[in-house]
Amino acid sequence: MSTESKKQLLSVFIPTYNRPKILQRSLEYWGGCGYDVFIADSSGERYDDSLPVNCHYFHMPNVDYYEKSLNIVEKIGSKYIVPCADDDFHALGGVEDAIQFLEMNPSFCTAKGKSIDFVFTDNHLKTYPIYTSDRDIENLSVEIRMQKSLFPWISNVWAVFRKEIYELCLTSVMDLTHMRAR
Repeated sequence: MSTESKKQLLSVFIPTYNRPKILQRSLEYWGGCGYDVFIADSSGERYDDSLPVNCHYFHMPNVDYYEKSLNIVEKIGSKYIVPCADDDFHALGGVEDAIQFLEMNPSFCTAKGKSIDFVFTDNHLKTYPIYTSDRDIENLSVEIRMQKSLFPWISNVWAVFRKEIYELCLTSVMDLTHMRAR
């Protein structure tokens, strides 16, 4: 797939706050992926290191998570978006598998692979699965799939989303936040 095709298909969204060293590590990973990467930084100080050519940096001091997320997502023109915490990584093959799954299954709005956590201590790397689920979602209605994904909660936040669905979710959260503030 060409770089231009990749950019039209998926964008990576990285929210960050006061962690420039962690952001640098994330940019080193995503810098060569071929997708556009959008960084929303609500730190007080601007990140001043160089950025890979595919990375777009937006400094938004003291803007809360949902507001900065919605602001960035509205700028993204790709079909899919993958939010990624500044200290997390998505396997590129898994991202591409998720896109392929969503392309073939239009009734699904998000796709997520397996998650692992790792700890490095005493020169040994240990990995273990997190956010595991044995939920069977085949042949179920959209409503039941949604219920099964939310109860008990699993990490759907860090998945590949249809961009318009992710934007709708952020807008809904912003609307609820504003309603509660009244």
